[in-house]
Amino acid sequence: VAYSDSGYALLGAILEKLVVEEYHGFVRKVVFQKAGMADTDYPELAAQGTLVATGYTSEGSTVRPNLYTLPNRGGPAGGGVSTAADLARFAEALRDGRLVSRSTLDLMTTPATAGAGSDLGYGLGFGLREDGGRRSFGHGGGAPGVSAELRIFPATGETIVVLSNRDPGCLEGGFQRLLAATAGAAATNAEKARPR
Repeated sequence: VAYSDSGYALLGAILEKLVVEEYHGFVRKVVFQKAGMADTDYPELAAQGTLVATGYTSEGSTVRPNLYTLPNRGGPAGGGVSTAADLARFAEALRDGRLVSRSTLDLMTTPATAGAGSDLGYGLGFGLREDGGRRSFGHGGGAPGVSAELRIFPATGETIVVLSNRDPGCLEGGFQRLLAATAGAAATNAEKARPR
């Protein structure tokens, strides 16, 4: 069992057959609209205009726009456009049950295993992590000139969204610093809330 963009493309094709509806419209209706994600969609490249940041990719010492690497339109394996605020709304909609039931979310955030109980660090559609004793789930992604990370911390209700218009890998140092900073804040808030 492994993560695979091809697997997500296949899941999208299966979904279209099951719901007898085009993938983009179905996701817009049952995810984006329910979560209040008004600035999230799968626009065709020509329709993106100035609402989408230009991505920049590095080739050796040269940095150039990523336009030549983009598909005409994203799909189940990636390529949609969103904002940090909309991804935070998605996290909130997951937590409050607008998108899936609590039991389904629990199942989605249970570690998958491969033989002999080895934890893959992945649930059903979400990467699972523990940083400094804080459990989180979410998803990251990237392509030339595009990097994103969404982490949801169920115990505290915190959500971290980081988006960049640079190549994958550019977020790692900043994301780790953000995790450390929020861990400190979470520990301080827990200490203040402790009964005395």
